[in-house]
Order: sequence, then structure tokens, then C-alpha cells
Amino acid sequence: MMNKIKRTVIVLTCIILTLIISSGAYVTASIKAATTNASDNLEAPAEKTSDAYFKAEAQKLLHLPGQYEGVLPAADCPGIRYALFLRPDNIYQLEMTYLEAEEGKDKTFASLGRWELVPSKKMIILHESPKDKMYFAIDSNDKITLVDREGKRAESDLNFSLSHTKEPYVLKTPLQMEGTFSYMADAALFTHTFTGATFPVAMEKDYVTLEEQYLSLEPQAGEPLPVVIEGHIEKRAAMEGDSTEDALIVDRFVGMGSDETEEAEESEKQEETTSGKDVSVQEKVTLEDKDWMLVRLGDKQIERAENNDGISLHFNSAEKRVHGYGGCNNYFGAYRLDESGSRLLFEQLASTKKYCPDTIDLEEQYFKMLSHVTAFEIVGNTLYLYDYKEEIIAIFERKAQQ
Repeated sequence: MMNKIKRTVIVLTCIILTLIISSGAYVTASIKAATTNASDNLEAPAEKTSDAYFKAEAQKLLHLPGQYEGVLPAADCPGIRYALFLRPDNIYQLEMTYLEAEEGKDKTFASLGRWELVPSKKMIILHESPKDKMYFAIDSNDKITLVDREGKRAESDLNFSLSHTKEPYVLKTPLQMEGTFSYMADAALFTHTFTGATFPVAMEKDYVTLEEQYLSLEPQAGEPLPVVIEGHIEKRAAMEGDSTEDALIVDRFVGMGSDETEEAEESEKQEETTSGKDVSVQEKVTLEDKDWMLVRLGDKQIERAENNDGISLHFNSAEKRVHGYGGCNNYFGAYRLDESGSRLLFEQLASTKKYCPDTIDLEEQYFKMLSHVTAFEIVGNTLYLYDYKEEIIAIFERKAQQ
């Protein structure tokens, strides 16, 4: 009888222990799941700033590679024919032909730049230069429409849309390009300054002049030297295999180095001086190696003290590091710019840990803002930071040099 009771007690004990362990495992699993979900939620905004996210969204919304064409209205000619070729690497080629613009003849202008996607607004932005931009709303992957910076469409019955074409014509209009040229072992390469794109150079048309001028400077093997050419991008047989690749066709060699550009800039400065303009204000201000002071955070204006002590931001171009003062603590980290020079991401941000009751709330808002930055723009001495919705989330003014 006693043995039977002992066996019963042992069995019940085992059942109770099993229930406890199972319950503990369930609780552990629940906590782990909750933690994972919370972590996923915290990481979600960061995912929307990654290169992979933008590339995936672009493939969903557009034909890549793809060409969009259409005739849009113009004020002083029958219309402007657009031919826009979008490459998956965010490079675009654009030809704008002004119909019957010069004594009944068409006049075509070409540009090579970078395009970026704003997924939240279903919009693409064409960057021809740091200042010159065009905006298109994505109606479908077969149709895009010219809009203004805010995404507003023209209030008109006229056509402002470009349609995807399966039979695009080749864009051959030459455009002036500045970049670097290198040559080694029968391989010639050109890197476009603004877009950062590198193309093999086809050995045809005015290529011989380019190579002769390059070699006359006796460069090291493969050394890139600055050049100015007129050319266009066209398919040519790849150096290896049976495939084709985009190559630069040199329609006309302009010159070596940037003498022409420097002379033009000097001429512009002289004109500004003689016209009474302040040249220091007109010169282009770059993002890096400057001290920027916060003047607006979201919708809130930030008052700066008379001694210029306030929330600050500084980009170190040599180390690709950022540092500044948040209103209570010093902070530091890394930053990343894309090749177009307009997309900006802050990474690995950290700060000291002082507590300042009067400014801690503002500082926390400021640090949170930095984590949402995806792009920037500089106008004069003012720096604008944007989030992935392309909305302004902070404004800085360049700190006057002492």
C-alpha cells in the first residue's frame, strides 16, 4: 500500500514539474516574442532609409531600366518632347527637344544626372545639378507626370505626362561633361564629376584627341586627370564576353583640366563684384567642414544666445564623422553621403550623459530628428534637413567665422 502511495506521489510531482516548466517556457517564449516585435517596430523607420528599401520600392513603382516619353506644353514653341531614360543605378539621361524653336527647326538639349525616389509621395526627383531639379509624380509604372516641388499638378487640361515606351529611340544628343579620364593597357575610363558614374570610353570619333592630350601630360599609368568633353552615352560591345554595356562616346574634346570652369567662375565673381553684390554670399556653400547652428526644429523656432552658443552640427570630411552640441550634451557619430550628394544618413550616434532639466526635452527631440534624416539641401548659408517623406524637419544657419 505504501509503495503504491509513493508511486502516486512521484507521478503527481512529475506532472506538476512538467506544468511548471511548460508554463515557464511559454512565458519565456511570450517575452521573447514581445521583445522581438518591439524590436521590429523600433527598427521599422530605419529600414525605410536603407538603400535596399529604395531600390526595392523603385523596382515596384517604375520600369527599370526604362524610357518615358511625351510632348509637354511650352510657352514659346508648339511643345517640348521629353525622352527620359532611367537606369537602375539612379543615373538618368534626358533629352528635351523644343519643337520648331529656331526658325521652324527643333532644338534639343541633353542632360545626365541622378534621380532619387520619394516612396511616401510616389515621386521621383531628377538632379541635373545641386540646384537644378525636376519633379515627377508616379501615376503607375507606365506613366509619370511633371509636378512642382510639393507634388502639385498643373491646373490645366494640357498633357504634362510621360508614358513608358517599349521601343525607345537612342539618346545621342551630345552634352558637355566634366570628369576625370584615365587610360591603362588599352582600357579607357571616364568618371562623371556630378553623378559619380564611371563609363568605359569608346575609341571612336574624337577619342584620339582626348587620348593624345592626356598622354601629353605624362601621367602615371591609370592616373585619372580632369577633362572636359562633349559626348553622349550609347551601347557598345563589352570588352569581355558577348554582351553590351553603356559607353561614353566622345563627340568633341574640349580641354584638359578645369581651366575653363575656373575661368567661368572667376568671371561670374567679377560680374557680381562690379554689380555691387556680396561675392561671399554668392559663393557655393558646402555641407562639410562648416559649423551649423540649429534655428528651427520641426515647427519650433530655436532662439540662439548672443554668444552663438546653441545646438550645433559639424561634418568632418576627412574622417566622415559628425559632432556637435545638443543643448546639454556633446554628441558624435558617423555620416554617409550618396554619390548624388543630396542623400544623407547619420549612423552610430552617441552622446555624453549629463542631465539638464531645462534643455533635456529639446535635446531628446533633436537627437530623434537626426535619426530620421535622409536628405539635405543648402540654399545660400541655410541648411535644410529632410526625412524620407521629403518634409523639412530641421533648419540650420551657417555659423559666422570668427
